[in-house]
Amino acid sequence: AFICIMNRRNWPKSAKWMSLVPVLQLLFSMASATNIGIRHILLFVVFLSILGGGAITLMSERRAAYATFAIIVAGLFVTWNSYPSYIPYANALFRGTESSYKYSSNSNVDWGQDLGRLADYVKKNLPNEQIWMGYFGWAPIEAYLPNAKWAKASATGLHGVLALSTSIRTVIDPTAYDGLIRGKNPFANIGGSILLYRI
Repeated sequence: AFICIMNRRNWPKSAKWMSLVPVLQLLFSMASATNIGIRHILLFVVFLSILGGGAITLMSERRAAYATFAIIVAGLFVTWNSYPSYIPYANALFRGTESSYKYSSNSNVDWGQDLGRLADYVKKNLPNEQIWMGYFGWAPIEAYLPNAKWAKASATGLHGVLALSTSIRTVIDPTAYDGLIRGKNPFANIGGSILLYRI
């Protein structure tokens, strides 16, 4: 692939053949029931990078410099815009971190990484509220939220704030907490992985 990039004269023809493999792989991935996130299309991402690099070699030096500068600036913007929630970040077309759980799921969004951030939010904004947990993860919640209680999936009639992992809401059991949150919208989104509902 890199030899093709260096040969500018043959690049357009080579690019057509190089595009065939990742396009077929992407189509297969979209039709497959397998859900392993970005890992499922890594081949596509690699070939896309190679094709992008080859396209830059066809530009004049000045245009190539501008394109390279634009790519670097875009990368810096994405890094700044997604900090500190890198795990659930989705590109701006999907409204970034805050809405990524609506389009993706499981380890693409939620590794149970936001208990610390949830604890900070509760301490600052909900100091006197009873917190109920519908949490997906292995960290001990009592280490972060000593006064929080587990909410059973079938629970009804609880009062306070429900902290619900997006993995539960979108994949594991989307209707599990409907008895508590049916018809309600989250009032806060912690790191893109925990939704807060007033119950």
